[in-house]
Amino acid sequence: MRISELFEIICPDELKGIQLDIKTIPNIESLNGTHPMSFSVLNAEERKLYEKSQNKESFIGSTESIIIYDVDVENFYNILITKDESPTHDLAMKKLQKYCNSIPAAYVYISHMLLHELGHYKQYLDRGKNVSSYINWCLEEEKTNAMNHQILMSQVQQRINQFIPPFKLNKSEKIKLERLIKDYRNIPKEKEADNFSYSHMRQAMDILSRTLPVR
Repeated sequence: MRISELFEIICPDELKGIQLDIKTIPNIESLNGTHPMSFSVLNAEERKLYEKSQNKESFIGSTESIIIYDVDVENFYNILITKDESPTHDLAMKKLQKYCNSIPAAYVYISHMLLHELGHYKQYLDRGKNVSSYINWCLEEEKTNAMNHQILMSQVQQRINQFIPPFKLNKSEKIKLERLIKDYRNIPKEKEADNFSYSHMRQAMDILSRTLPVR
């Protein structure tokens, strides 16, 4: 099953109005670390209008979408858990593990990721599609977290370039990265989107269990 097909199955009825911007790629390796889905407030043309606007505070968007790089759910998940050193997956699965008795972990986790992006869409709707209000909400916290993440990963790469083992994250670096990930997940915009996902998982998994072949 492809990610776009999973989305159509689990998307709550009240949010089915969101446009899907489906990207095709030659193979899953082409993602090269790119997140396979994201909520986008503006398409390229409307972004130009927003950037030129003299009154950004009252600019109302109309081209929001969820961008999906349409790859196979299980193939992507397998690559994710073998190549991604971030603790994001493990932290989320502590809350999602209860669904894995009847649904494969790949579908559980990717469903959570999709519902998280739908949580951002709902936040945008709740702000009346006011682009500036949504974009600037928690922006400074996001920038600080991203800067600290970049600094840490740069330090890791410098160590590796000096041939100082291990040639991946060491213990102290893993601890620092986990702290950064936890801080990011506690940014109000992200925490609210996570909570939206967790609150809709039971319904989504019930629907999905009637669609997937019996394990």
